[in-house]
Amino acid sequence: AGTVECKSLNETTGEEVPGAARGGRFKVLTHLVEGENSILVTVGSETTRIHLTYRPADTEYLTYVYMLVDKNADTHYVSNLPADEDPQFTDPDLWKKKLNTSVLINQSYTADSAYRLGYGHRTFNLAMDGNNVHIQLVTSAYERAELIRRCTVDGEVDGGLIYDHFVDCLGSDRGGGKRKVIGIANTDMLIDGKVVGSAALGGGLLGMFGSTGLYCWPDSLQNVVEAFSDTYPTKPSMDDSEGRKVSFGQAATTLGAWLHEAGHGFGLPHIEGNTYYGVMARAYAVMNRNYTVVEPPNANRSTPYYFNANEESSWSVNEMHRLLTSPFFREQKG
Repeated sequence: AGTVECKSLNETTGEEVPGAARGGRFKVLTHLVEGENSILVTVGSETTRIHLTYRPADTEYLTYVYMLVDKNADTHYVSNLPADEDPQFTDPDLWKKKLNTSVLINQSYTADSAYRLGYGHRTFNLAMDGNNVHIQLVTSAYERAELIRRCTVDGEVDGGLIYDHFVDCLGSDRGGGKRKVIGIANTDMLIDGKVVGSAALGGGLLGMFGSTGLYCWPDSLQNVVEAFSDTYPTKPSMDDSEGRKVSFGQAATTLGAWLHEAGHGFGLPHIEGNTYYGVMARAYAVMNRNYTVVEPPNANRSTPYYFNANEESSWSVNEMHRLLTSPFFREQKG
């Protein structure tokens, strides 16, 4: 009845990934290679072998991931951690690992939603460099503080100005045709203990989100469950919009908001409704539940919450139906 040890082992690649299990339910992630995959799933003392066949969609319509940085190509992101404990200062590629992992699980989240709704594992197709997402830096002509100053109106950062600057910097790479661009604007910084420069904005050319939550995103499949269960307190200036005041809440909300903005990039409008209606409403705020089996205590709830499957996050039927009309979600055979 309680939580038990859970993991997956892809015998085809040798990669082992921890999962989550409780009360007869389990959740595991694994990297799939093209073709046949033999996966051992262990829950407590029981082990089951699963055979999965992975075939990438046959399409030239690809989604590209860009990160807007300042003229110094500064990839350091604002963090909740003290500098002497912040792993980005010992691993200069940590930002890329976090972005790579999070984009891949958002792609998988979309495929899982489509499958649950009866459409099969349909999702957008990413431009890849081997097994990793192709992530490209876009450089501004300004240092970060100057960029934020130029995008500030009446003392508040204007997300639309950051968006417009991002598009200008993209130039001919801004998307269109068989290219869809989804971006992170690394414009966030701390001034007087307050995060400034955060932006979330979607449009036809670009779906963009700021980098405020990047610090708590998972950097590999091995720590996805950990990231979505982490109760490390957030700074007041970096609390998530649900007011949970812990790291997993920030991870769920900001990583999910990236997916929300991607939805705008694929042509979806906002949907009015409650938290569990769809990604274009606010379902993304609880996407931590898609990778765990219990929600830890936080500022909104003093005890662990053992949620049901129907309380997890998902694209709604209407959202998914509209997404699947896009060529970025269809095979282009012949």
